Amino acid sequence: MRLALIFPPSMPPTSPPCGIAYLKAFLGEGDLFDLNLLYHKTILTMLKTGVLPVEADVSGYVLEPEHLEEAVAFLKGKEFFDADTYNTKVSIFLNYMKKVDSYLVEQLMRYVFTDSMDDHAYQLFDGLLSPVKKDHPDAAGFSQLFLQQRDFILGLAKLLKEEDIPIIVGGASLWYNPGAYLSEIGVKKIDLSRIFDIIFYGEGEHSLKSFVQGEPLEKIPNVVYKKNTITKNEETGIKDLDLLPPPDFDDFPLKEYYSPD
Repeated sequence: MRLALIFPPSMPPTSPPCGIAYLKAFLGEGDLFDLNLLYHKTILTMLKTGVLPVEADVSGYVLEPEHLEEAVAFLKGKEFFDADTYNTKVSIFLNYMKKVDSYLVEQLMRYVFTDSMDDHAYQLFDGLLSPVKKDHPDAAGFSQLFLQQRDFILGLAKLLKEEDIPIIVGGASLWYNPGAYLSEIGVKKIDLSRIFDIIFYGEGEHSLKSFVQGEPLEKIPNVVYKKNTITKNEETGIKDLDLLPPPDFDDFPLKEYYSPD
């Protein structure tokens, strides 16, 4: 099985995502896509060219795309450890991206519920998914580390589902209610099981390997799926984490992350 493992927006891309890197190392296969890093790179380009209609400010001072570009350069540069400048640049970055994320999440939720979004938003998200589509995976898995990634996953997964690709989701923040990704949401009762096929919760290494190897869902622990009703299989763990191989970062452009040289 050709498996694509995806880390979605949005959080500061200070380092490569370890979760999917560990999974690839354990499986010995799979292609990794850090769409969070690509999202931030694309946002900056779209803001500079005036394609993305988002404005931001800090304490009433209107920010320009060049301010965001300078903040990113600072976070990746040798002056990173200058405390005063750090606080200023991080404030610019976080305020700008908060406005951008809010606008684009609204676009994605509109798409989830109404099948429509603004052209420039579609251009952005279609571009993010382009490398995944070109990979022609047999299944695509989204990794949800934090709750704020959920809305991005909903919209991106629906876009990717148009390619008739099975969609799975896992990650650290799914321990509480993994079945939510297979439930109905909103007043329109949008059935998420039409988008997502399998939800992984808890430790995912052995469960994902069983899935890749074609084991019946009924026999795979730590998964939730829907066949007429939502079924949650038993949870198991990994007794000795030291037996796991180190993460495989080969698919990531490590020099592009927002951390000092």
